[in-house]
Amino acid sequence: MVVCNGQCSPSVVDRLKASDTFAEIMRTSNLINLLRLIRTSMYSGATSKNPMHSLIEARQGFYSFCQSNRMSTAEFLRIYQGLVDNIVHLDGNFGTDEAVIRKRILAGNQDPNNQTTWDTMKTIVREKYLAINLFLIANPKRYGVLLANTQNNYVSDVDKYPKTLSKSYDMLVNYVNLELVS
Repeated sequence: MVVCNGQCSPSVVDRLKASDTFAEIMRTSNLINLLRLIRTSMYSGATSKNPMHSLIEARQGFYSFCQSNRMSTAEFLRIYQGLVDNIVHLDGNFGTDEAVIRKRILAGNQDPNNQTTWDTMKTIVREKYLAINLFLIANPKRYGVLLANTQNNYVSDVDKYPKTLSKSYDMLVNYVNLELVS
């Protein structure tokens, strides 16, 4: 089996070869494990880095990220999703604190001990967390008025915060900032 067949950079190939599992993967021609090793190398920057170290660095990258003035909304979403995928690959998660999930389940008069209910609510809460986070870190010069209006609506008991990542993206892409149009 040829490693990456010219598809990986020399530094990635070097990281793969430095792994404890590389020789066994090559001996058995196990493509699935090779792909896992490549993915781990790409996400953590190494095949031998402490997993918690990698997760902490991934979280730091996620929480320090925001849309720059020159970044398109499509590029912003693409990078954001990559940062999310990185954390999920490293067994991290977002916005799924037990107390938050339990509160939402109880608010809907549902049973917090039902695993299906719990899993469904966990997915909903995670999606809403990521949607609102994307919304909050969007470029304030472009979307500051949209965010302020959304906050003001919420104060008036009208919740217009996005509940899904796609809705958050749609709100950003379709928003017309009248200050920039004039």
